[in-house]
Amino acid sequence: MSINTVRLLLRHAMTEPVHRARRVQRLFPLLLLCLVAAPVLAGGFYLPQQSARGTGMGESGLASLGELSLLHRNPASLSFLRGTMLSLGTTVVMPDTRFLPDGLPGVKMQSQVLFPPNVALSHTLGNGLAFGVSGSTPFSMKNEWDDGWIGSHQALRSEVRVVVLSPGVAFRLGSGASLGLALNFAFPHLQISRRVPAAFAGSPDPIASFDGTGTTGYGLTLGLLLRPTSNITLGLSYTSRMVLKTDDASVTYSGLPDSLLASYSPRRARTSMTTPDLVSAGLGGSLFPWLRVEADVSFAFWSTLKEIDITFKDASPALSSGGLQTIPYNWRNSWSLYSGLEIPMGDVDLRAGYVFEQSPVPDQYLTPQIPDANRRGFSAGIGYWVSEGVRLDFAYQFLQFDDRTVSPVVETQTPGQISGTYTTTWTVLGIGVSYFWK
Repeated sequence: MSINTVRLLLRHAMTEPVHRARRVQRLFPLLLLCLVAAPVLAGGFYLPQQSARGTGMGESGLASLGELSLLHRNPASLSFLRGTMLSLGTTVVMPDTRFLPDGLPGVKMQSQVLFPPNVALSHTLGNGLAFGVSGSTPFSMKNEWDDGWIGSHQALRSEVRVVVLSPGVAFRLGSGASLGLALNFAFPHLQISRRVPAAFAGSPDPIASFDGTGTTGYGLTLGLLLRPTSNITLGLSYTSRMVLKTDDASVTYSGLPDSLLASYSPRRARTSMTTPDLVSAGLGGSLFPWLRVEADVSFAFWSTLKEIDITFKDASPALSSGGLQTIPYNWRNSWSLYSGLEIPMGDVDLRAGYVFEQSPVPDQYLTPQIPDANRRGFSAGIGYWVSEGVRLDFAYQFLQFDDRTVSPVVETQTPGQISGTYTTTWTVLGIGVSYFWK
C-alpha cells in the first residue's frame, strides 16, 4: 500500500479569648466553603487541546473522517477509519497570569506546566462497524501563587485534574453517514489551599487545605457524521453532563495557635461538581485537492450551575454550624469557535487555526484560583509521514485572554475579592504519533 493511499484513507475516509475563638470557629465552615467552591467548575480549566493535529488546526475537527483522537468528541468518526489505529500524544500547556491590584505593584503567578496526555485505540471492520477507546484529560488546571501575595485569602494553590476514559462504538447508516456512542467514565482529583482570616493575635492567618480524589462520574457522547458529497462532511455531537463527587476529602489547617490545634485537627468533607451539557456542530470541506478547511461551534450549557453544596462529615467545635452549606453561582451559557485548515505537501501536512472561547464566569464570581476570561488564539502545526503507517504531529498555539477587571462584591458571594485586573496568556505545544495497520 502506498503512502498516498494511506494518507487518502486517513484524511478523507478517516491563645486568644474564648469568645474570639468561638467566633472564628463559626466562620470556618463558610470560609472553607469558599475555598472549595470557587475553582471547582470554572470554565477556565476545560482543555480542548487533546491532540497535536487538532491543536494545529485550532481544535477543529468534529467533522473529520480520519482522526482517531476525536473519539471522545464525535465517536461516529470511527466508522470512517480503516483497520486498526493507535494514537498517542501529550499537550504542554504553559499559562502566564498576572494580577495588577489597584494602586499596588503587579503580582505574577508562579510558573506552571501541564502535561495532559491523550491515547486512543480503534478497530474498524469492513462493513463500518467500529470499536474504540480513548483516554484524555479534558479538565486540568494548576495554579500557585506566592504565600504572601495580596490575594492569599482567595488562592494559594489550586489543582484540578479529571481523567476521562471513553469506550465507544460506531456503525454506518449507509455509505455517507455514521452514528456513534461513547460512554464517559471520569476520575476527578481536587486540591486547593488558601489563607482564612482568623485574626489570631501574634500569628499569621492559618491556611486551610482541601485534598480529595473523587468517585467515578458517568456520562455519554452521541455523535453523527454525514458526508453528503465526496468533498463535504458534517458532524454533530452531544456530550452529557457528569456529576463528579468527592465523598471523602481531607480538610486540614496549618498555622494555628497551639491552643486550637486539637479543635482544628484534620476533618473529612464531601462536595460535588457538575460538568455542563455540550452541543457541538462541525463542517469540513476539501475546497481544492491541496486544501481542507474545518470549523466547529460548541455550546456549553453552564446556566444549569446555580449553586454548589459542601457537607462536613464530622461534627466538631471547629465545624459547629455543621451540616450543609450553599453558595450561589448563577453562571451563564457560553460558546466557542474552532477553525482550521490543512495543506498536504507530499510527506508533510501543514496546518493553521484560529480559536475563540467565551468565558461563562460573571465578574462577581471571578477569583485568582481560575482568573478566566474570553480568549482568542492562533495555532500552527505540521504532520510528517515517517512511513506508510506512521505519522508524527507537532503543534504550537498562543492564546490571549481578555484583560479582566473586577471590583469587590457582596461578601456572601466571593469573600475577600480585591479590585484589580487579571492578564493571562497561554503557550501550548502539542506532540503526537499515529499508527495505522490495514
